[in-house]
Parts: sequence; structure tokens; C-alpha cells
Amino acid sequence: MPLQTLSNTNITNGNVIQAADVSQSIDAFTGVVGYAITVSGSFTFSGATTGSGYFANAVSSSRSISSSYSISSSVAISSSYAASSLSSSYASSSLSSSYATSASLAISADQLVNQYYDNGSAVLPANFKFVAGKTIMTSGAATSSVFPVLLGKVLGDTVWINASYPEAFSTTPGQSLLKVNVSSSGQVLISGALSDSGTVIFTGTYI
Repeated sequence: MPLQTLSNTNITNGNVIQAADVSQSIDAFTGVVGYAITVSGSFTFSGATTGSGYFANAVSSSRSISSSYSISSSVAISSSYAASSLSSSYASSSLSSSYATSASLAISADQLVNQYYDNGSAVLPANFKFVAGKTIMTSGAATSSVFPVLLGKVLGDTVWINASYPEAFSTTPGQSLLKVNVSSSGQVLISGALSDSGTVIFTGTYI
């Protein structure tokens, strides 16, 4: 129904007050006619404030606290884009996904979890950690500093090391192969030809 405006035009001293002069107010609050009402101050209600016949856009309305546009709405805290969402939130395809923190392909604290290696007879799962560094080779021999995490590790079983020259040696460039091992004290051991002298770099994985 079209909105109308309440009027007190005829309610003045000396006039005879007609029924129509006061019935507008009754009609406005009983829904007989739609009126635009502006209120200053406050209302005090007793009884229910929900259900049909009450404020369509108030506390229980379709656009309020429990509405489809509010805290529990489809675009709010519990929505498909919020904290409990399945698409773009913390519980989504990010942190708990197959590529995230708790995933089989992810970093959990300081290790790469649930990867696999061949122990010579079977493929087994393990959590991998890493070491890396550089050391000086003199006359074909190089020994790294001690890595406490490599104590007791066995090359090929619980640790794997690769070593290379960052640049060609000045003596016999590219003509020797490097061999690697791990000492019982946790040092990376690298050997080459007796003529090899210079910096070598290494990377390692251990379980």
C-alpha cells in the first residue's frame, strides 16, 4: 500500500475535532493504512517483538542479527567465505588442505612430513629434514663442520648427501667425480682427485 503522512492540520484550538483527525494515528499502528512515521526519542515495548505484523527489518528481520545478511548469514562469520567456510577461510582448502601445514606434502614445524624413500628393499614413509653448506677442499679432501643432527646417521639409510663444485677448479676442471660420506661425529666428508682444491658445496636430507 502507498505510504501516507500523518497530519494534525485540523487539530487546533477552537476547532471541532473530527474522528478522521485522530483515526490516522490508530490506523498507522494497526496496519489499516501505511504511514511514514518519524520518531524522536525512544519506544518501550512490552510483549513479543517478533513474528508477522511486527517490524519487518528489525531484530528478527531478514536483514538483522539472525538474518541472511548478518552474523549467521551466507556472507558472515559462519558463511561460505568466513572462518568456518569450505572455500576461502582457515578451514578451507588452505591450511588444512592437501598442500598445507598438516598435509602430506607440507612442512610441519621443521620437517617435510609423510614423504617416501627406498631403503633398498621397500619404499617406506618418513619425515625429512635438511642440511646444507660449503667447505674447502684441499688436495682432494674436504670435511665440513660438525652437524649434531647427523650424529649416527648412515649414508644411504638415514641420510643422503649431494656435493658439487660451485665453479671449475683451476687445476683439472670437471675431470674428477666427488664422493661423499658422513662421519660418525656428524661431519660431511667429500673427496675428489688429489689435484682438486677449492670450495665445494653440499646439500643433504636426513630422517
